[in-house]
Amino acid sequence: MGKSSTKRDPQPSAAPSTSSPTNNESVPVVNSLGRIIVTFIIAAVAIYYRLQPIWRDDPNSMVLAAWNQTIGTSGRQQQQPCSPNHKIVFSGCEPAWCGRFLIDRLVTPAEVDHLIRIAEKGMALGGGAGGATILDLHSGALSVGTKFANVRVLAENNNIKELFSYEDLKLYRTVKNRIQASFLSHAYHIKVNF
Repeated sequence: MGKSSTKRDPQPSAAPSTSSPTNNESVPVVNSLGRIIVTFIIAAVAIYYRLQPIWRDDPNSMVLAAWNQTIGTSGRQQQQPCSPNHKIVFSGCEPAWCGRFLIDRLVTPAEVDHLIRIAEKGMALGGGAGGATILDLHSGALSVGTKFANVRVLAENNNIKELFSYEDLKLYRTVKNRIQASFLSHAYHIKVNF
């Protein structure tokens, strides 16, 4: 029998450190990252100075509410002169005032979520050629390319038996009537019950 030799593995060498500044592979990454950061800072400064005149207070404007301010259900309004083009078609049927009106909690967060789901279901069947897709639940009009189509017909053509449920349409009608009643109450001082 021959001699058996046991060969020992050499000591493992330490792995090259990727955080070492002398590592040639990390230099392009650091340079690219540095350029991106500098470009971002320059863009942020340019945007800030470009938009600064917009952020300044305009002495002729009134802020109705800050984004984080709660107005409540009584609302807040800013009166402005009515347009000279406003035509009174029926005597006694003119607004009590013209302006802007802001109110909180007219539509609940749960109702907003449900309305978004309704819109997503309908808009999935269309898509306007421009920047926005338009869905009018009242008439059923949906933008498709450069034209409008009836969303109910599109649903039938896609073998969708019930695009909008009874609950969907009931919620839409309830929210629409609530907004309409609030508008009539504040702009025309008309109390309505839907």
